[in-house]
Amino acid sequence: MLDAKRIIVTSQNLTRRSMRIPLFASAMLLTLLAVTSPSLLHNAVPVNARVATGAVTTGPLAAFTYNPCVMCAVMGDLVFFNGNWSISPNGSIFSYTWDFGDASPLYKTTSPSTSHDYTLPSSGMWTVTLMVQDSTGQTDTVGQSVVFNIRPDFSFQPQNPMVGQSVTFNGSSSQVFGPSLFGFGWTFGDSADGSGKLVSHSYTAPGLFRVSLTVQTSQGNGQISKTILVAPPTGQKNIILRSVFGIAFYNSSGQIKILPASLFLNMTIQGTNSTGTILNIVSGEITIGPSSIIGAQRNFTFTSGQAFQSNSGRLTITAQMIEVYSCQQQQPPCTTPNVQYHLYLTGPSRLVVLSSTNNEIVFFIRLFGFLYNSQSKIGLFFIVGRSLGDVNEDGIVNVSDLAMIGSSFGKDNAQTVMSQPCASVAGYPTVYYADLNGDGSVGISDLALVGSSFGQTYYHS
Repeated sequence: MLDAKRIIVTSQNLTRRSMRIPLFASAMLLTLLAVTSPSLLHNAVPVNARVATGAVTTGPLAAFTYNPCVMCAVMGDLVFFNGNWSISPNGSIFSYTWDFGDASPLYKTTSPSTSHDYTLPSSGMWTVTLMVQDSTGQTDTVGQSVVFNIRPDFSFQPQNPMVGQSVTFNGSSSQVFGPSLFGFGWTFGDSADGSGKLVSHSYTAPGLFRVSLTVQTSQGNGQISKTILVAPPTGQKNIILRSVFGIAFYNSSGQIKILPASLFLNMTIQGTNSTGTILNIVSGEITIGPSSIIGAQRNFTFTSGQAFQSNSGRLTITAQMIEVYSCQQQQPPCTTPNVQYHLYLTGPSRLVVLSSTNNEIVFFIRLFGFLYNSQSKIGLFFIVGRSLGDVNEDGIVNVSDLAMIGSSFGKDNAQTVMSQPCASVAGYPTVYYADLNGDGSVGISDLALVGSSFGQTYYHS
């Protein structure tokens, strides 16, 4: 990140004067910032860091961050605002209305990100208000103090905490350009507060909360807010994973054979650490077939294993399995020995909140991996969860999901995952997501699945 500081000269009454860089550098600087550090310009919410709905509110919850462009050669004080942390249990945010606190007209937009150039001479301090409205017409408003020479910022881990779990809030990424730093103040949205650059807090109830950070300086206090979803305690409640669609495939004489498959897992939470949640596999099975290739269904049962849900949004399953034969259930049972297999599955994972009233939460996962031993290797692909038509996982089934399927129409997913078994920096290939019904290719049936769910919304953490 660029450590760019504006040169400030202050008198005893804190009247600001500034030395600005030449105007011809403005376009070059903005382009450089956009390319090398887009989050510096827009304070964008990282992938998987979004939170969804909870029990605290039945309407939207407004929150926003800001980022002063102290190096921008413009005729005023340019500040970037981002309301992307505002969310609603009723679906997407319909509009964002900004009052920039300088007597300028209200600005209403459908985009969460905007900017405002404060005309000089300015105080360098404003009270900015954001009102959000969701698709049901409900609104929420938050007002925050914005100081041009302060860039508040914070992160928190874990990003999807449960009731009673300690959450660490870290404001060390905040920047102060000139004034003396006095301290950090926090409110956690549940009537509790804290102070310090690094603080911990545990929530006693599930739901959605607005967390605010105030960076306190000699020139004033800058504030930002973000939202956090706190899940209900699981105790020893079972977490069930059941595939919506699945395929098994293997290479036979140079040809890929594709078979229907299903996954069932019964898990409990074993514990958590700084990087994620450890789950213990209590029981489960994988079935393959029957199909025209294999007349009888093959059944694999879990004997032991664990799963790990990372804070960054990835589920990884490692387990031991045995193949169980139907003749072993007959009387008298056959003496065919059980063959042992290793299982490895991994993929991008989300928590989906199905209800804002009872906090019903399930996984939404796309898993890719193998069932293997020294003699054979079977490729596996599963979709787990309810958000079947939400191809791009943005929380709503809409035209963008149809477009993703259209761009991959006719492509062979089985060939793709065999040639590209691991996710790249850019993520899995589009065809991996577009093959909704898991039949190995993207076609009319996948379009039909999006159509049947069109307009439905999901809430992702």
